[in-house]
Amino acid sequence: MDNILGLLFSKLGMLLGLIAVMAVSYAYFQGNKSSTAISDLAQVSQGIQTLYGGNQFTSLNNTVVTNGKLAPPDMTTGTGILVNPWNGSVTLAVNPANASQFQATETSVPPDGCAKLAQGMTYASVTINGTTITLPADPGQVTTACAASNLATMTLVFSH
Repeated sequence: MDNILGLLFSKLGMLLGLIAVMAVSYAYFQGNKSSTAISDLAQVSQGIQTLYGGNQFTSLNNTVVTNGKLAPPDMTTGTGILVNPWNGSVTLAVNPANASQFQATETSVPPDGCAKLAQGMTYASVTINGTTITLPADPGQVTTACAASNLATMTLVFSH
Protein backbone atom coordinates (compact mmCIF):
# COMPACT_ATOMS: atom_id res chain seq x y z
CA MET A 1 0.00 0.00 0.00
CA ASP A 2 2.84 2.41 0.90
CA ASN A 3 4.44 1.60 -2.43
CA ILE A 4 1.27 2.54 -4.32
CA LEU A 5 0.85 5.80 -2.37
CA GLY A 6 4.51 6.67 -2.95
CA LEU A 7 4.13 6.06 -6.66
CA LEU A 8 0.90 8.08 -6.75
CA PHE A 9 2.45 11.06 -4.94
CA SER A 10 5.52 10.85 -7.16
CA LYS A 11 3.37 11.02 -10.30
CA LEU A 12 1.27 13.81 -8.79
CA GLY A 13 4.43 15.80 -8.05
CA MET A 14 5.64 15.36 -11.61
CA LEU A 15 2.26 16.46 -12.95
CA LEU A 16 2.24 19.59 -10.78
CA GLY A 17 5.79 20.38 -11.91
CA LEU A 18 4.75 20.01 -15.54
CA ILE A 19 1.77 22.32 -14.99
CA ALA A 20 4.06 24.93 -13.40
CA VAL A 21 6.48 24.77 -16.36
CA MET A 22 3.58 25.14 -18.79
CA ALA A 23 2.21 28.16 -16.89
CA VAL A 24 5.60 29.90 -16.91
CA SER A 25 6.07 29.11 -20.62
CA TYR A 26 2.61 30.46 -21.46
CA ALA A 27 3.31 33.71 -19.59
CA TYR A 28 6.67 34.07 -21.34
CA PHE A 29 5.25 33.51 -24.82
CA GLN A 30 2.33 35.88 -24.20
CA GLY A 31 4.80 38.61 -23.20
CA ASN A 32 6.93 37.75 -26.21
CA LYS A 33 3.88 38.18 -28.48
CA SER A 34 3.46 41.74 -27.21
CA SER A 35 7.09 42.53 -28.02
CA THR A 36 6.69 40.95 -31.45
CA ALA A 37 3.54 42.98 -32.13
CA ILE A 38 5.30 46.24 -31.23
CA SER A 39 8.36 45.33 -33.31
CA ASP A 40 6.24 44.28 -36.30
CA LEU A 41 4.18 47.47 -36.17
CA ALA A 42 7.31 49.61 -35.86
CA GLN A 43 8.81 47.93 -38.94
CA VAL A 44 5.62 48.36 -40.97
CA SER A 45 5.25 51.98 -39.86
CA GLN A 46 8.84 52.80 -40.78
CA GLY A 47 8.44 51.12 -44.17
CA ILE A 48 5.23 53.03 -44.89
CA GLN A 49 6.81 56.34 -43.83
CA THR A 50 9.79 55.67 -46.11
CA LEU A 51 7.63 54.60 -49.07
CA TYR A 52 5.29 57.58 -48.88
CA GLY A 53 7.86 60.18 -47.78
CA GLY A 54 5.98 63.42 -47.17
CA ASN A 55 3.06 62.42 -49.42
CA GLN A 56 -0.46 61.66 -48.32
CA PHE A 57 -1.34 58.03 -47.60
CA THR A 58 -4.39 57.98 -49.89
CA SER A 59 -3.46 54.76 -51.72
CA LEU A 60 -2.30 52.84 -48.64
CA ASN A 61 -3.80 49.39 -48.08
CA ASN A 62 -2.61 45.93 -47.08
CA THR A 63 -1.80 44.97 -50.68
CA VAL A 64 0.57 47.95 -50.99
CA VAL A 65 2.26 46.81 -47.77
CA THR A 66 2.60 43.15 -48.79
CA ASN A 67 3.64 43.90 -52.40
CA GLY A 68 6.18 46.43 -51.12
CA LYS A 69 7.54 43.90 -48.60
CA LEU A 70 7.03 46.46 -45.83
CA ALA A 71 5.82 43.90 -43.27
CA PRO A 72 7.99 41.26 -41.61
CA PRO A 73 7.42 37.71 -42.92
CA ASP A 74 5.75 36.53 -39.69
CA MET A 75 3.04 39.13 -40.23
CA THR A 76 2.23 38.23 -43.85
CA THR A 77 0.06 35.24 -44.72
CA GLY A 78 -0.69 36.15 -48.33
CA THR A 79 -1.06 39.09 -50.68
CA GLY A 80 -2.91 41.77 -48.77
CA ILE A 81 -3.32 39.62 -45.66
CA LEU A 82 -1.60 40.70 -42.46
CA VAL A 83 -1.93 39.17 -38.99
CA ASN A 84 -0.70 40.01 -35.52
CA PRO A 85 0.96 37.50 -33.15
CA TRP A 86 -2.46 36.59 -31.69
CA ASN A 87 -3.74 35.61 -35.19
CA GLY A 88 -5.96 38.68 -35.36
CA SER A 89 -6.18 40.71 -38.53
CA VAL A 90 -4.13 43.85 -39.15
CA THR A 91 -5.59 46.38 -41.58
CA LEU A 92 -3.52 49.33 -42.78
CA ALA A 93 -5.22 52.29 -44.44
CA VAL A 94 -5.27 56.04 -44.77
CA ASN A 95 -6.87 57.77 -41.80
CA PRO A 96 -10.28 58.81 -43.21
CA ALA A 97 -10.18 62.03 -41.18
CA ASN A 98 -6.71 63.10 -42.34
CA ALA A 99 -4.89 61.82 -45.45
CA SER A 100 -1.56 62.88 -43.92
CA GLN A 101 -2.03 60.08 -41.39
CA PHE A 102 -2.44 56.32 -41.66
CA GLN A 103 -3.93 53.83 -39.27
CA ALA A 104 -3.37 50.24 -38.25
CA THR A 105 -6.44 48.39 -36.99
CA GLU A 106 -5.56 45.27 -35.01
CA THR A 107 -8.12 42.69 -33.87
CA SER A 108 -8.10 39.84 -31.34
CA VAL A 109 -5.57 41.51 -29.04
CA PRO A 110 -5.72 40.16 -25.45
CA PRO A 111 -5.89 42.74 -22.62
CA ASP A 112 -2.22 42.46 -21.59
CA GLY A 113 -1.04 42.73 -25.19
CA CYS A 114 -3.45 45.59 -25.80
CA ALA A 115 -2.04 47.66 -22.93
CA LYS A 116 1.55 47.06 -24.04
CA LEU A 117 0.81 47.80 -27.70
CA ALA A 118 -1.12 50.98 -26.82
CA GLN A 119 1.85 52.34 -24.90
CA GLY A 120 4.69 50.75 -26.87
CA MET A 121 5.02 53.41 -29.57
CA THR A 122 4.20 57.05 -30.30
CA TYR A 123 0.84 57.50 -32.02
CA ALA A 124 -1.21 60.45 -33.28
CA SER A 125 -4.27 58.79 -31.70
CA VAL A 126 -5.33 55.50 -30.13
CA THR A 127 -8.81 53.94 -30.02
CA ILE A 128 -9.41 50.75 -28.04
CA ASN A 129 -12.73 48.92 -28.24
CA GLY A 130 -14.37 52.15 -29.41
CA THR A 131 -12.85 54.29 -26.63
CA THR A 132 -10.60 57.12 -27.78
CA ILE A 133 -7.60 57.33 -25.47
CA THR A 134 -6.45 60.77 -24.38
CA LEU A 135 -2.77 61.23 -25.22
CA PRO A 136 -0.36 60.99 -23.58
CA ALA A 137 -1.99 57.69 -22.67
CA ASP A 138 -2.87 57.20 -19.02
CA PRO A 139 -2.22 53.56 -18.00
CA GLY A 140 -5.50 53.44 -16.06
CA GLN A 141 -7.54 54.55 -19.06
CA VAL A 142 -5.67 52.16 -21.35
CA THR A 143 -6.09 49.08 -19.15
CA THR A 144 -9.77 49.85 -18.57
CA ALA A 145 -10.40 50.16 -22.32
CA CYS A 146 -8.39 47.00 -23.03
CA ALA A 147 -10.30 45.02 -20.40
CA ALA A 148 -13.68 46.06 -21.83
CA SER A 149 -13.48 43.06 -24.15
CA ASN A 150 -11.83 39.65 -23.88
CA LEU A 151 -10.10 40.40 -27.20
CA ALA A 152 -9.61 44.05 -28.10
CA THR A 153 -9.88 45.86 -31.40
CA MET A 154 -7.38 48.71 -31.59
CA THR A 155 -6.98 51.53 -34.08
CA LEU A 156 -3.54 53.12 -33.91
CA VAL A 157 -2.99 56.27 -35.96
CA PHE A 158 0.42 57.41 -37.21
CA SER A 159 1.45 60.69 -38.82
CA HIS A 160 4.52 62.03 -40.63
